[in-house]
Amino acid sequence: MNTLVANIENKLNILGQVRKLDIANRVLKNIEPERLSKIFELGNRDYHRSIQPHLLKSDKIFNVFNSENTELKDAYIYFINNDEENISLSNIDQYKDDFVLKLYKIKEELIDKAKENTYRYNDSYRISRGMKKSMMELLDYSLTNNVSIEELQNMYKTMYTLIYNYEYGSYQDMKNEDREMFCEFIKHSFVSLYGNNIIDLFKEIKGKTETIKLFNFIGEYNIVANDFNVEQPSDILEVLKSIEDRLHSDDFKRVMGIVFEREVLNKELKMLNYKIEKGQDYSSIYNYMDYIKFLYKDQYEDLFNEFNYILSRSSNKQNDFIIYCVRNRKKAFIKLMLEEKDTFNKLYDTCILFSNDFRNYININTLNKDNLIDISSVSSNEDVFKRISKGETITFNEYKILSGCSAFVIDIYFVLDMRIDDKLKLISELVGINEKNLKMPELSLEEKVQRVKSLLEQKPLSKWINDDLAHIKRCKRSRYLQILLNKDVFRRFIPEIKEENDIDFLMDNRNTPFMNMKDLKDAKHAYYKDSEELISLLNRMGLSDSFIEDNKDGICKFASEGLIRVVDTLYDCVNSAQKRNLMLLTKAYMAEQFEKVKFFNDDLDIEIGIQTTDKVKDEWKKNIKKDINNEYYCEETYDFKTTLKMGENPTSTCMNWRSGSYNNCLLSNFDTNKKLLVAGNSDGLVARAVIRLTKGIENLENYNYTQGKLTFKDIEKIEEYNNEMVIEQKEQLILFVERPYIKGVSDKIKKRILKTFVKIAMEKAKHINALVVVANSYYDSILDKQGLGCTSLEFKVYSVFISYSKNGMQYIDSFNGRTGPENEGHYVTDKLHIIEP
Repeated sequence: MNTLVANIENKLNILGQVRKLDIANRVLKNIEPERLSKIFELGNRDYHRSIQPHLLKSDKIFNVFNSENTELKDAYIYFINNDEENISLSNIDQYKDDFVLKLYKIKEELIDKAKENTYRYNDSYRISRGMKKSMMELLDYSLTNNVSIEELQNMYKTMYTLIYNYEYGSYQDMKNEDREMFCEFIKHSFVSLYGNNIIDLFKEIKGKTETIKLFNFIGEYNIVANDFNVEQPSDILEVLKSIEDRLHSDDFKRVMGIVFEREVLNKELKMLNYKIEKGQDYSSIYNYMDYIKFLYKDQYEDLFNEFNYILSRSSNKQNDFIIYCVRNRKKAFIKLMLEEKDTFNKLYDTCILFSNDFRNYININTLNKDNLIDISSVSSNEDVFKRISKGETITFNEYKILSGCSAFVIDIYFVLDMRIDDKLKLISELVGINEKNLKMPELSLEEKVQRVKSLLEQKPLSKWINDDLAHIKRCKRSRYLQILLNKDVFRRFIPEIKEENDIDFLMDNRNTPFMNMKDLKDAKHAYYKDSEELISLLNRMGLSDSFIEDNKDGICKFASEGLIRVVDTLYDCVNSAQKRNLMLLTKAYMAEQFEKVKFFNDDLDIEIGIQTTDKVKDEWKKNIKKDINNEYYCEETYDFKTTLKMGENPTSTCMNWRSGSYNNCLLSNFDTNKKLLVAGNSDGLVARAVIRLTKGIENLENYNYTQGKLTFKDIEKIEEYNNEMVIEQKEQLILFVERPYIKGVSDKIKKRILKTFVKIAMEKAKHINALVVVANSYYDSILDKQGLGCTSLEFKVYSVFISYSKNGMQYIDSFNGRTGPENEGHYVTDKLHIIEP
């Protein structure tokens, strides 16, 4: 009876403990009571109680703990007790005993590294998901391929490195066959040396047995190769082993660590081996340049001596480039470098010559002195190199022109089938054009390229323009190309086209019913008749129906020039008096009588405070134009659109109609005494400056009569007095050339533009008997007496009269910027260039 009670109590005790473990009834009913008793006996020994659930669930674990294999028990206890952190071995009982023991021997890599990564990222969920899958794959591979403990350790070390460097995603993205190859690859101890580059290394050398042997060899010395694409790896390995036999291990590690910083050449290693064999002192090799000098000092001693300063610097692109020339035996260019040392030394690190793409696709041995001079101003353009087939090269002249072209134009160049010189002539006329310029989104890139190609194969763009479109002046080349590509659609409108705005109108409406109108004039009238934007502005201006009807051509011209938004926006930026001025100027332009308002009667005399002759007024109205070369022109202008947008073109300034901080001064440039000097080419304006007709005076301090001479006279000596002592005011008409704004041209063209601005002012000054006063922005290289052909040129203190403005506010680039009414009618004194034509 007592025994029965004891058994019942024992079973109830076991069941109570089982209930605490929350084990399901379906599991319990399949376990014999005797075994339950044994499980709790094992679980209550020196082992942690966390063993008990595993003993219940796994026959294998039960058998292990019921055996005498202490080492295997310790392994299971370790893995089970670390199950929360061990995110890869929660099913440890699925592996064979010998494999579990193998894992136990590298438990530091399995468990501690997992903890380290989890703590580092503070994101155990993300790390767990990534690591669990990868680690299980490693275990499966290891079990199937019977890898050694050392290899398994290497595999885990590498995988943790990937996770640590956020590169685990690259492994996940691999195909199944690549994953298996990767598991095989990371068995090697050298792999973990490559840190962030492990995936790249694998992609480059997977399956290359000889390269892997080489990397294994240098990996034993902790040497990392920076270039993964090794040619002749077996030959290199053979030479390395020969050098290893000749050097102390520390010396070998130091020298080979330097050698493998860059591409390793078998021929250079043989040279190194030979020199060491012959007893040459290699102790001075402490950086890559030392290594190169050691190998090539006999062949290029002059080069190393002449460029010693550059070569002594630890790292720069010139240094790397010289190394490239030496290693690749660019003897012709090395000779050029020695002959043109000063020119080469002036090249900046950003020069295209020093880029890998340039040397890969252009044979630098073909460069000459002129090329070396030009190359500093040639920009980098990756689109050129992307379109060169592997193994092909281009000339420097090709790259020089193509580097300034868009990807679209470069595509056209490479599909043209003709001599290089002929292609370059055609393409040089397309510089500045891109695909977007054509405004033909309905066509694919290839279709556009083929259409332009077809045009150019017939004749150059310039000849198309001269033969078919000569009546259209001052257009960007892209606009001419738009007409030619849409010639069939625009055919009947082409004779009417006068300027870019007409082309813009046609392009914007080429797929609309307006193309069915009789002529361009009718098409514009029909279009703008219903323009809400234009109607709103006309209402704001308060224009009568009769004015609108009488001036519909001028209003259409105004609208087609894109000036509606300009006037509307500026209107909201200025005061009430300036709003009225803007409306009056716009109204005059719409009526095509802008000049009458600009040069009204004697406004000039009132503005500058001096009476001028009719000849002066007539000459001032005339605009002088000068061509710099076949591409650029310079001229005077007072054009409404150009003046209104002077703060936008050629570059944004404080006078910008939309966002300029001083755009409330913009309308002052419509004063009678102000005009613009502009420079441009077929692509638009590249420079502008304000030119002012005003008056000036030297020695302003002597403006008044001489003090002490104007007195009452002694009647007895009245005959002794005369009026010769009175000093008269000596004011002169001057043309004041203000600070220029220039964008998008070379220094050479910039100088020519500035000099031409001054020459235009000088020519105008001759006609009106005036001096030319030039702002300090025109530097001395521009202003030389001989080059300008002037009578005199002085840099001295001079006073310029600030004219009165109809706008109230004006901006003077050369004298402290904005000027209000309180400053008008006064002189400003500064040191200026004074030119007598």
